[in-house]
Formats: sequence, C-alpha cells, structure tokens
Amino acid sequence: DAEGGEKVFREGPGFLRVYSLTPDGAKLDGELGFGTDHDNPLRTFPEAVAFHPDGVRLAVAAGVHHETSLWELKAGKFTLLDVAAGVGRTVWAVRASDDGTRVSFRIEPKDRPTDPNDRGDGVWRTFDLKDRAWVPGPDPQGNGPLLSANGWTVELDPKVQFHWYAVSADGKDRHLLPRARIRDYAPICYTFLPPKPGESVTRLAVGHYWGYSLFELTPGSPPRRVRRGMGHHGYVTSIVPAAGGRWLVIGSCRGTIGVWCRGSSAH
Repeated sequence: DAEGGEKVFREGPGFLRVYSLTPDGAKLDGELGFGTDHDNPLRTFPEAVAFHPDGVRLAVAAGVHHETSLWELKAGKFTLLDVAAGVGRTVWAVRASDDGTRVSFRIEPKDRPTDPNDRGDGVWRTFDLKDRAWVPGPDPQGNGPLLSANGWTVELDPKVQFHWYAVSADGKDRHLLPRARIRDYAPICYTFLPPKPGESVTRLAVGHYWGYSLFELTPGSPPRRVRRGMGHHGYVTSIVPAAGGRWLVIGSCRGTIGVWCRGSSAH
C-alpha cells in the first residue's frame, strides 16, 4: 500500500520471527521488520537466514541492494551488528536511444512509488553498447516508456494490484489484461510500442516476474497475448521500446538489463 491508497506492485515489506522450540510448543523470541516501518534499516522481505552456532547471532539476506545483515538477538531484542551490500544493484529505471545503441539506467529506488513506470531515483548512468564504453554526464539518453498509443491507455485497479486494464480512447473497450498466476505472478511495468501508420493493431508490452508479455489490442476484442519472453531472474522493474519498437530494453531486480528482439524469443 502506497501513501494515498494507490496500489503499485513492489516487493513488499517482510519480517523475521525467531522461535524457541520447547516441550510446550514454539515460543516467540523476537520479531524483526524489514520495511514494515519507515525507520527500518533494510527493506523487502528476507530471502535467506543462517544462524551462528552460538544461537545468538544470525545473518539475513534482505534488501533492495541484496544486502546481507548480521544481527544479535538477546532478551527478545534484535541489534544490527553489520551490513554487507551485494555486488550487484537492482536496476530501477531504464531508457534507450532510438537506435538502441545507448542505454541509461538508475540503481536507486523511490520510496513507495505510486507510478509503475517511475520506480527509479538518483543519478542516471549511460552505457554505449556499440562502443562498449561509459558515456560521461548525468543526463539520461533516449526515451522512456510509451504510456499510450492509438488512444489506448493502461488503467490500474486501485484495490487489486494484479488487475490492469487496457482501455481504448472512447472507453468502449476496457479489458482485463490476462495474467498467469505462476508464470507471470504480477504486472509491474509497461510500455506501448510505437504504432505504425495505418496499422489497426496496437501493441502493449507488460513487464512481470521473469520477463515480459506482448499483447495485441484491437477494438471490439479482448487483449491477445502474442509473445511471452522469459529469462530474467526475479521480477523486471522497467521496460522501454527501442529501434522503432523492434527491441525492448528491460531492467530487472537482479541488476541486469536485457535487450530483447520483439520478433523472436531471443535476447
């Protein structure tokens, strides 16, 4: 839940509970929040836990930058001893030049974003894929996501974060975008593809867990999934078109940027 009641998918806050096993059952020794409160030092849910043989210290993998934190639990209270950041950084926003040769990205997250296509914060960095070199300067290169095409837009359900709708310009078409509970899990970001002159079909790419789905939108008909691209580890965070819509540039939570060719499943 974001401030104001908007619902946008993000890896939600989590917690860690430690129990002692007694003859009378499990006894709660302590609870640790990860993003449940604003002052929590680490956000997102724990992904792995390891106890020290002394039973007092434990290491927890959790955080937007893949941190591993070391804690001490005594008298029901957790004390943070140390934090080691992972080698990678989540890519929270991407942009791509028209010809697809340059990609800009952000690796800092916004706190509780309310726009699925605006999750990144901080400095932009740009890499030239053709020259294999960093581009100096803080300004992003290229385009962000295309938020509408041929009058079509995407509408998010304010109560159910899994429900996104494709809505036509006249409002006569309002269709729930198909979602596979296991393979897609949740829609996270989206972009329309640049329309071609005289073409009646509108194309919409939606980022979700492990990849993206490409839909074709036609007035009077429900959305039709024409491609599912899988290969990212975890959820994607940002998606933009490049090369006139022939490519899709996608950032992910695992610190990778994928350049997908729309005409195939390869990337």
